[in-house]
Amino acid sequence: MNCMLQSVGYSKVEGIEAERRLKDELIYGFSMKRTKTAKVSETRTAVEIMCEIAPNTGVVYRGEYDKLGIFLSDCFFPTHISQRLSLNEPITISKRMDSNAFTAMAYDYTHKIPVVFYLQNEVDMYLNFDPEGKEENCEVYLSAMADEGKIILPIDGTRVEVGKTTDDNYTDEDKPEENDNIDTIEKQIRKLAEKELNDYINMTSRSNDEDLYSIIETTFMPCGTEVDTYTIIGKIISVESQENFNTKEEMYILGVECTDMIMEVCINKMKLLGEPEVGRRFKGNVWLQGYVKWNTEKKND
Repeated sequence: MNCMLQSVGYSKVEGIEAERRLKDELIYGFSMKRTKTAKVSETRTAVEIMCEIAPNTGVVYRGEYDKLGIFLSDCFFPTHISQRLSLNEPITISKRMDSNAFTAMAYDYTHKIPVVFYLQNEVDMYLNFDPEGKEENCEVYLSAMADEGKIILPIDGTRVEVGKTTDDNYTDEDKPEENDNIDTIEKQIRKLAEKELNDYINMTSRSNDEDLYSIIETTFMPCGTEVDTYTIIGKIISVESQENFNTKEEMYILGVECTDMIMEVCINKMKLLGEPEVGRRFKGNVWLQGYVKWNTEKKND
């Protein structure tokens, strides 16, 4: 996903030779580095070096040291470490087929969808987690690299919003209590089923006269051939501006709420169409990444 280098302020880096020069420049000449190591086996120690080009934003190198202490890199990628908790769910981790990296999946039980993301902190995984296993309720901090995007206006709050669970015919008094009999519960199930059908009919009829973005408030859909790339539409809840210390290019870090899930989207200002403001929406294709905090880490805090 090195095509996402422009997201963190390297829009002029194009081609293999330019990427090689950038790798050498950052790993050997850049001073702001954070290094983590983990002994994987008797013969291998995993190394992760983050060259920070803005607060919590930069380029990560992964590899190992040889017998002479020289760092040998086998992959590098742009990243932003989110400071917002996105999920607290069980996760599973699997090794990627195309590189020496890992993909993680957290199941969002609220919306009944799997959330697949590129694991940012691989070295922490070696220290705290068995890659073949599964752990309950890990904290996941999601971020996303966007190569381009656009700002769209919010939906008018006075309009009917598809997917809400309340309407004029369904009130708090209608909700079944724990001691309600089966007949009452079945009535509620039928009422909810009728509401879903009405929502579908309403959305279909509105699509004849309205723009799609005035009906659908947020989306989170897989796109492309990679399992961790998505098309998102989300509500902007915060806007932060950063500058790449190296290139002086400016980036936006957008706090985006998408289907009630919060992530931080990193995008080059030159690649964003429109002016981001809290309350407006962001639309774009993103590469989803995630920083996982394991239970063993929380116990040691």
